[in-house]
Amino acid sequence: MLFVVTIDAGYTALALAALANTVISLFYYLRVLAPMYVETESGSVELLGRSAGAAVACASVLVVGFALLSGAWLDHTDAATFLPARRR
Repeated sequence: MLFVVTIDAGYTALALAALANTVISLFYYLRVLAPMYVETESGSVELLGRSAGAAVACASVLVVGFALLSGAWLDHTDAATFLPARRR
């Protein structure tokens, strides 16, 4: 649908570039995902240590914290201007 809308808006070259990037990314993603679903299990799974669990827990807390605080941050920075007003 995005490609059709892009072409209808007159950006055919952009749609072709996006389509080429999509095909390339699918090639790389499927190289990783296909063995997970197609190949049989080859051995035991190695368990990670406590430090990996702590890193996942910290990252989870940070992601949830950023999600909850993003509204307040956007409200705070809403009035900010990056460039001074142009004088005529």
